[in-house]
Amino acid sequence: MLYRIFATLIVGFWLAMSSLLIRLEIAPEKSNIFDVPPAHVLHTIFTHGQPSSLRVVENNLPIGTLWLQPHEEPGRRAMQCSGNLWMRLPMLTRQRVSWSGNVEFGDDMNPRELHCELILRDPACRVDVHLDEQRLHYEIWQANKLTTAADMGLDAARLAEALRSAGIDPSLFANLPHARSAPDVTARQTEMLFHGEKITVFKMTVRQGESTLAEFSISQLGQILEATTLFGYSLSATD
Repeated sequence: MLYRIFATLIVGFWLAMSSLLIRLEIAPEKSNIFDVPPAHVLHTIFTHGQPSSLRVVENNLPIGTLWLQPHEEPGRRAMQCSGNLWMRLPMLTRQRVSWSGNVEFGDDMNPRELHCELILRDPACRVDVHLDEQRLHYEIWQANKLTTAADMGLDAARLAEALRSAGIDPSLFANLPHARSAPDVTARQTEMLFHGEKITVFKMTVRQGESTLAEFSISQLGQILEATTLFGYSLSATD
């Protein structure tokens, strides 16, 4: 009797594992066995501190570059970034935009503070931005002269007032689907071909409602190898 029970358990375990392996081979995207916490991927990026050098592509044409350098030390995590991009701006001709900045992260891995400098060449203009959880401060410089400076709180009332002063109805944003919900971020371990070699990577996906805002393929050392965005831009590692 015990022999039969033992044999039944072994056969049942073998069938369960076989069905799981078949499912993984046929439809690995439907299995959650490879899911990992997004925080683990972010910790990997900062722990190894590897830079990511990326080429920005639109319609199969290179239009810019992006460089990212994570830093981690006791009590502080930061992401340094710089790059340039050919883009069209409202009321302006197509031109190259350059930027450099730094993002500070809290213990929960959420962005806490942003410093950014944006440079346009035609017309010559520089925009300095400082953003934290409480306020937004920006300055606009033209021909090395400060032309505009503003300091704005980020509570709902002040944001609505700023939108109205810019001629925008705040209710347009309030009525957008999922406008008040935070993006959903997921991550899973998968494989990809990189320079003709199959490697294991983390794929991180950022969704807002039913829309996929961006997808990132990140190496085991925390380097971004590929990315696609909702805006038509794609990125790939240059090395």
